[in-house]
Amino acid sequence: QYFSALAGKKWPKYGLPDRLARFIGRLGDATRIVPGIEARVNSSAIAIAQKFNYYTSAKAQRELGYAIGPLQPAIEDAFNWLKQHKFVK
Repeated sequence: QYFSALAGKKWPKYGLPDRLARFIGRLGDATRIVPGIEARVNSSAIAIAQKFNYYTSAKAQRELGYAIGPLQPAIEDAFNWLKQHKFVK
């Protein structure tokens, strides 16, 4: 929600059912046959988004002395980096 606020966008009220998301991804794949058109979403992007990804910094904390900082500044830094590199508008 914080990320969407930084982007000036509304947080979605509802999630997209998995089957519908996969169908939309396949529609994105189908646009490849049209020269000059690239879909914003394809089946690979949907498959990655639907996986549960969990990461931990335990090893970095243990071996490198890494200390976790506050979440909001990290989100702001990430969003600014994405804007700077034109991944978001």
